Amino acid sequence: MAVADGDRVFSEHLDETTGSSRQIFRAINRTIDKSGLQRSDLDCIAFGNGPGSFTGVRVATAATQSLAYALKLPVVAVSTLAAIAVEAGRSRGVEPVAACLDARMGEVYVAVYQFAADGTAQALLADQLADPAEFSLAAFPGVSVAGPGWLAYPELLQRNADHIATQATDIWPSAAAVAVEARELFRQGKAVDAHDALPNYIRDKVTY
Repeated sequence: MAVADGDRVFSEHLDETTGSSRQIFRAINRTIDKSGLQRSDLDCIAFGNGPGSFTGVRVATAATQSLAYALKLPVVAVSTLAAIAVEAGRSRGVEPVAACLDARMGEVYVAVYQFAADGTAQALLADQLADPAEFSLAAFPGVSVAGPGWLAYPELLQRNADHIATQATDIWPSAAAVAVEARELFRQGKAVDAHDALPNYIRDKVTY
């Protein structure tokens, strides 16, 4: 959970194993309290809308819509892959960034981002589902790779080694990165009503 107030970002980590709706909203309240803001001070609600775990994306969407309806606020959706790129840029100062998450079923979610003058992550290669045995970064020489998906399929990293400048495979999509990205997107008028804040699964079929 994170709150962005100007250049200040306040965040709190919520353990994945304790992600009940009650605990999620408690963590949200603690983060807002930590920032010193009131609910009435908030301009919008932001969330990582995917791709990623189907359950995680659904929970994030539901919590966001509930909060946005309750507070009568607009919503900014941020790609989880873009959030990885933003976090890599914030913590490692690298770009462009090829962000990757394990999509399970022998596939990955991958995208390549660079940063615009306003600091937002701009897609050079849009979020997509890819086969680790075929995906190539040949069109992006000198790219930095980030996200745990690169380690989930070692052959993916090995095949693209000649195109990779640096690695940050320990970076996950953080709430702070989502808040930082959403702050500028909101300024640009890229918010939607709560009922239009939808998940982006990318994969429309899954085996349970």
